[in-house]
Amino acid sequence: FAEVAVILVLAAIASASQSLLNTHLNMTVEQRARNRLFERYAFSELAVDPRATSGDVSNYFLQDTRIVASFFSSAIPALVPHSLICITALVLMSQVHIGLAVGAAVFVVILLASVIGMYRLVRPLAGQQAEARADLTSELQVQIALAPSNRVFKRAKWAVTRVTDRSARLFDLSWQVATKTTLVQPIAWLSAAGALWVLVETISLEAWSGPDTAGRLVEFSAYALILIRSAMGIVATLGGATSAYGSVQRLAQLLDASTVQDGDRQLSQPVQELRFESVDYCYSSEREHAALVGVSATIQRGEIVVISGPNGSGKSTLVRLLTRLSAPRRGGLTLDDIPIEKVVFGGRRNVVAWVPQTVGVLPDSIAANIKMGAPDASNEEIERAARQVGLGQLFDSGVHSLHSPVGENGSRLSGGERQRVALARAIVSNPDILVLDEAMSMIDPDSEHELWSELRPWLKQRIVIAISHRTQTLKFADRHFVLDAGVLTEML
Repeated sequence: FAEVAVILVLAAIASASQSLLNTHLNMTVEQRARNRLFERYAFSELAVDPRATSGDVSNYFLQDTRIVASFFSSAIPALVPHSLICITALVLMSQVHIGLAVGAAVFVVILLASVIGMYRLVRPLAGQQAEARADLTSELQVQIALAPSNRVFKRAKWAVTRVTDRSARLFDLSWQVATKTTLVQPIAWLSAAGALWVLVETISLEAWSGPDTAGRLVEFSAYALILIRSAMGIVATLGGATSAYGSVQRLAQLLDASTVQDGDRQLSQPVQELRFESVDYCYSSEREHAALVGVSATIQRGEIVVISGPNGSGKSTLVRLLTRLSAPRRGGLTLDDIPIEKVVFGGRRNVVAWVPQTVGVLPDSIAANIKMGAPDASNEEIERAARQVGLGQLFDSGVHSLHSPVGENGSRLSGGERQRVALARAIVSNPDILVLDEAMSMIDPDSEHELWSELRPWLKQRIVIAISHRTQTLKFADRHFVLDAGVLTEML
């Protein structure tokens, strides 16, 4: 009894150890893959592609990475022993009967080739399944953000229907992939069993020479069963590869995305002149879809330039070119006669700072959010920038402090306060060129006037381009441009 108990304990320890090792391997592969993929994404064109949705992108690092990592950490290691056992079984079979061993090898090759062919038919469904999963994730994120509006406008049922429809589509595609990949395995088993039966039935006593014919027949059949079982293991692994195919295909798109390259010219002095030279930009190859047409302008250091224009006139495109999130189709931008694409943006000097209308906020403190503009900034510099944009009154009144948490997406701050945090972030970065894209749209007009008056001495030490629809902003402008249908015109 004691010996049996020891064996059972050792078996339990071995089983638990194997489970822990497999779990650790799976988690390690998933973690490292996710980290490397996000690093790739952060420096790729996909990260600045306005067409990419946050739900679709986040699905790369959540679902797709998990599925692919799980396959590589569990299925791939299982493929090696199955393959070795198949080869070993064939070698042992050849020692019993070389002719039938060759026939068994040919059968295994044909079986695996047929299985691969059947699985290839399932691949399009697996691709659709991965896209449906990403679509559901995107829709969930959108509807979570819209939940308050849906309640106010009595659209909650509509939101539920949209999510339910996408969930049903994902279920349908997942079930089709599961059933088709699962049905392949019994077909393969029946084919293998039928082949074994044919082999055994075709063996006659005359086909065997030497003594112990019955023993050799039993030995050959045992090796054949081992061969079939291992071949079925390979079939199951191929099924897992088919299920993961859609996610592999999506991650391949991420890996194929071109990487944004920084320039190689380091600026040693502040930028004195920004020039647009006949800049054209199209979102498609057709000229009639041009967002910018022949944009030319020269802006000197110390000038505050306001650009206004109707929606869809090309203002956002102009901002993307200034921040080097996009490149012109024709023409170019120069900084002190140096093409902007050749200038190092991530060097010692912070060349361009951008304050967008919709501010990205970390779920951290006000100080941590301001420090995004200059990771090496001291607490004194951060507080000075915060007070410069009018956040000091919040600190003095005790409503907030520099280290107050802002909540998820800045939920504990008002819209105007979030924009002030973004302005402080730009100030602490000390840029040569400051791009304000409706950066004060959530600040009331009187407060905006005070803010412009406070910041003007600092702004006059750099090049400032402000996108704004407010007429009072023009009071602080040195020059005013109007952008309409992609054409930039200076108002004199």
